Amino acid sequence: MKLHILKLNVSGGCFFILCLIFIPLFVESKTDAVCYVSSSEGRDSNDGDIALPFRTLKRAVESGADTILLKAGDVFYERMVLDGRVVDMYGNGDKPTLYGVKIPKKGTWECGKLEDGKWKKCASKIWRVNLSLEDDRYAGFMTGGSSFFNNVGAVVNLATDDMNGCRKVPRYDDMVENFDIWQDCPVEVPSSSTPQDFDYLYMYFDGNPNEYDFGMTMGTSAVSIKNGEVKNLNIKYWGYGIVFKDNVRISNCDIDGIGGHILRGYRVWVICGNGIESYISEGVRHDCIIEGCNVSRTFDCGATIQGGSKVNSVKAENIVFRNNTFKNCCQTYEEFLSGTGADDRFCNCVFEDNLSVDAGINTGFRDYANRYKRCHFLSGSYLRNSKMIIRNNIVVNGNYYCAAAYDRMYRQAQWEGNICIIKRGQDLLGHYFGTADVIKVPTDKGKFHDIKEATDSAISRYRYLTGDQTTEFIIIE
Repeated sequence: MKLHILKLNVSGGCFFILCLIFIPLFVESKTDAVCYVSSSEGRDSNDGDIALPFRTLKRAVESGADTILLKAGDVFYERMVLDGRVVDMYGNGDKPTLYGVKIPKKGTWECGKLEDGKWKKCASKIWRVNLSLEDDRYAGFMTGGSSFFNNVGAVVNLATDDMNGCRKVPRYDDMVENFDIWQDCPVEVPSSSTPQDFDYLYMYFDGNPNEYDFGMTMGTSAVSIKNGEVKNLNIKYWGYGIVFKDNVRISNCDIDGIGGHILRGYRVWVICGNGIESYISEGVRHDCIIEGCNVSRTFDCGATIQGGSKVNSVKAENIVFRNNTFKNCCQTYEEFLSGTGADDRFCNCVFEDNLSVDAGINTGFRDYANRYKRCHFLSGSYLRNSKMIIRNNIVVNGNYYCAAAYDRMYRQAQWEGNICIIKRGQDLLGHYFGTADVIKVPTDKGKFHDIKEATDSAISRYRYLTGDQTTEFIIIE
């Protein structure tokens, strides 16, 4: 409160008026404090204490609290962008869930009427829904009308937790099977897309989609974080799971059903979907630990360090993935760095003590036949003098390693003591474009004396090309 004296000049004299003016001396903040959030019990008008929690993640972030605790078992249809924050759960029960689905509300469906937010049949077995409409027409993640977030990756049956083998196709006429979906984003130059290109979602479906509990997964990340910590969250059905920058710890998170969306801004038609990602466009990404997480059903990789620049160096230092489980990801781990500097590098970056199961098998999406990069490990760096360390991991069922075609550079990783349990007929080594140096575990003896000799020869060839002398291969007959 401040005391002000106002002087008023009036005909015949002047007067002085004493005024008490209330001026806020601070903005409400919970900096250096904890706030609690409950979608089931909270209100944003509350003070954020455990007895009076906030309702939304947005309100919690705006409060300025250093630590944000989400109520166990609650569901939030929101994303979080965090800097210098810790996010965790409170209470007993299941982990709180961040859901990235937009859900048409059920109700009377009026044939031929699009504006009610329901699916409209616009051709034989082709339906469309208007995602730019919101208000009371939709539940779940709200994108704000026309939005790039309406870039849909999959149509999910929420009653069965199934992505239906969804497949996003580049052109309208490519929709030929159930759950083929299409949006009018430019195929040749996705960077020229506008929010309105994603207003309508088209789907091939033999039936009436309005009779099902379908939700559409939205094209953004659930969490983007730097200088902080994320733990004990369930993250489901987003374009990306967690995107991290510097000084980050991610632990005990479950991430599932990620990707299938058009990668906007890229030079060609590409579909994205990484569970835990760090992308480096310049400088150094450093000091991060990802541990104890479960990542499943990703259209692309479960975990990745990648980046590129035509004008800058790119470096990764002290980034560690350890004691995580990956299942049914297209690739379990992918590394890719391609800067311009001589000191582009990985330094003390490790992928260790992880379990990878069924890489590239039943990711939840219907894949393309010529997508060769389904594997446990994928390397695609230009780097020649520094390597990611891949050690003490156990991988089960699925192609083991694939490298990109940059000068046929297969020696891009430093291998230490991994165990690969692999079936006959699966790849020991694959080529990114599927055109050269593919080494399969043989299914017959071929030109060799017996199948053991043929298998030993294939493994020796793999070791020669990759420099991996330590991985133990256990062949499932």
